[in-house]
Amino acid sequence: MVKAWVTVEIDFTDEGYVLFNGERWAASSQLALEKNQQVQVQEINHLTLVFAPALNATTKEQDNDFII
Repeated sequence: MVKAWVTVEIDFTDEGYVLFNGERWAASSQLALEKNQQVQVQEINHLTLVFAPALNATTKEQDNDFII
């Protein structure tokens, strides 16, 4: 799960909830995340997925994308 590329489904800032592989997960990011932005799971903190935005990516380009 760590390093998986995913696409943000709705905007959120700091903390929110995402669907990952059909399950609801808490999510956090130090930056605001926007709909359709590519993000990569950087770590799992207890049961929270922590994301970092991809540079200059706004569409799905990775083979292992998941919609969140």
